Amino acid sequence: MLRKNNNLKKELPKIAVLLASYNGDEYISHQIDSILNQKDVLIYLYISDDSSTDSSKQIIESYIENNSNIVLLNHKRIGGPAKNFYFLINQIDIKKFDYIALADQDDTWPDYRLARAVEQLQKNKADAYSSDVIAVDENEKFLKIIKKSQPQKKWDYIFETPGPGCSFVMTSTFVDFLQSRLKDDVLNFPFHDWLIYALGRQAKFKWIIDDAPNLFYRQHQQNYMGANFGFQSRLKRLNRILFGE
Repeated sequence: MLRKNNNLKKELPKIAVLLASYNGDEYISHQIDSILNQKDVLIYLYISDDSSTDSSKQIIESYIENNSNIVLLNHKRIGGPAKNFYFLINQIDIKKFDYIALADQDDTWPDYRLARAVEQLQKNKADAYSSDVIAVDENEKFLKIIKKSQPQKKWDYIFETPGPGCSFVMTSTFVDFLQSRLKDDVLNFPFHDWLIYALGRQAKFKWIIDDAPNLFYRQHQQNYMGANFGFQSRLKRLNRILFGE
């Protein structure tokens, strides 16, 4: 009679992390290290670099030399972070992965970030995950906790995101759906996090927003969007609205 082997390790979830980079050489090494140091998951890191003019590409290539689970999919100009993420999402072979996560080049992930996201997705039988985040300055000094975990409303996806895109972790089933939608004129929409959330909610996928802050969201002068707090940030967003973006 065969005995059950209780010593067999549980198979770890395979996660494709999609990182969009552009002129991020000041912080990108720190971010890549924090991604590679994730616990209790198998990491495969895919990067699209939007034709950086600094040393970002060289830094990425140095990591590739020593890590077989890192792939640079693109280093030509695509045109902004949203298009970079759309490109990455459409390039991924979802059959190889259990989950897909998005990553900015300048944040820092605690080593439990992805394991926590997977746990919450499985516990809630959800299709997509985002979370509250801890905003920090250039030197990782605490600024504030950005709360996005208020109760979801029926039409909230028309007006706001469920947190920054860099907090998103999605099932392969949900990303398969996204690949069927991220085509043609949709690719010109400049806010990938808002679009992904809206598409998912409209199609009745289950999205959960974790009230446990699950990454350090770095704020600095080169942020494309950044956290929506402070006078300068609000003025920047108001200008984009007034000028049609």
